[in-house]
Amino acid sequence: MNKKKLYIYSGIGIFLLILFVCFFNPYKFALDCIKFKQYRIASITATVFQIFKSDKQKWYSLNGYSKFHLKKYKAAIKDYDKAYLMATDDYGFMDFDNKIYIKYYTKDYDSALEDFDDEIQNTVGDGKGNSFLWDKAQFLYNIKRYEDALDLYNKLIIKSQEDEIYLMKTRLYYERAQVLDKLGKKKLAQKDRDIANDL
Repeated sequence: MNKKKLYIYSGIGIFLLILFVCFFNPYKFALDCIKFKQYRIASITATVFQIFKSDKQKWYSLNGYSKFHLKKYKAAIKDYDKAYLMATDDYGFMDFDNKIYIKYYTKDYDSALEDFDDEIQNTVGDGKGNSFLWDKAQFLYNIKRYEDALDLYNKLIIKSQEDEIYLMKTRLYYERAQVLDKLGKKKLAQKDRDIANDL
């Protein structure tokens, strides 16, 4: 190959590389991989770009999702945890919730409850703490620890007098009614539903 052809092919190669870098959207590519259940490729893509990209949170989150579907549950939890700690907005709650879901799915209930307690303690004096407390009450209901759930709902209903941003009183009464139903306290459950309807 003569020098002239080498320069032409090199120029074409560089031009194509520039086009690829400018128009290739790695995040869309990873999402498309997930769409077509190519979780391994999505995870590899996320692993590479969470090193080089500045928006690391979304890459860790996407990697957590991919690893969950690859049944790498501990690795998925670690990625969601990293994404949550990097979050600068309320979308971080989704990463926390996803981490809790994996622990629920794998029946690691005690660890999930410890995570709730850590967040509740870290947000003392912050309305978000009430949001974590509510999530914990729902979690306790889902794992059939109804007495513990009832105790939290009682506290949350009292707290809702002062916190109308994170605590919706109507929903709290409806949800406490469900707990009371499970405990066989039908009259109290109906009373809560009546209060919720009046609200």
